[in-house]
Amino acid sequence: MNRLLLACLAIAGAAAANVSFAGNHGEDWDPLPPFQGSRTRVDVIAEMQQSRATMAASHGEDSGSAYLMATATPGTASRGDVVAEYLRSRDDVAAMNGEDSGSALIASVRARQAERVQLASDTTSAQ
Repeated sequence: MNRLLLACLAIAGAAAANVSFAGNHGEDWDPLPPFQGSRTRVDVIAEMQQSRATMAASHGEDSGSAYLMATATPGTASRGDVVAEYLRSRDDVAAMNGEDSGSALIASVRARQAERVQLASDTTSAQ
């Protein structure tokens, strides 16, 4: 109990000393010089309105797609070619967008395209 009382008194004394010795040294002293603006209020408001207009024109285009559209080169395929290619790949697209995200389609394609691996102990090898 005496140790606890002594510790509390030491902490209270340190806090009191901190407050009493801190003082208000140079309360009127400001470490930063006064701010001197170089532009008028009208200039700032005009810049803000211009920025808002720019943001409204490109709202939501922070992924770079606006840049890609601006620098895109026109394709050489006709609309009919693109539609025919889509119709040919419609089943693959549906499988890739399905519940398993195309896992079954990828597995079946790999199984169809798998090459036969010939092992050294394989006796059915062609000679």
